[in-house]
Amino acid sequence: MTASWRSEAACLDMPDAEDVFFPASDVPSAYERARAVCAGCPVAALCLADALAVEPRAKRYGMFGGKTPDERRALAAKCGDRAGTEEGYQRHRAAGERPCHACTGAHGAAIRYAS
Repeated sequence: MTASWRSEAACLDMPDAEDVFFPASDVPSAYERARAVCAGCPVAALCLADALAVEPRAKRYGMFGGKTPDERRALAAKCGDRAGTEEGYQRHRAAGERPCHACTGAHGAAIRYAS
């Protein structure tokens, strides 16, 4: 997946983005400001899909696409190793399931940002 969507991210020019999206504490309340930014971001689903596709499964950290590390772990556990990918989207469809948010974002990215 290309990263051209990043230029549309709500967090792009935040001077304190590192502190907001990678807080020192991992308690859910530490992510409140990041979650608010992601809620208004036009590319949050793509961000989430990208994080699920590229981050090491054992080393999830920070807020991506409005999801905390624990929330992304739960998504990956539910959807398997293809969570947040175009292949995951196609698996949901083939099984007659409604694709999850992350897989839907990856599918959108595959269409919108096809090289």
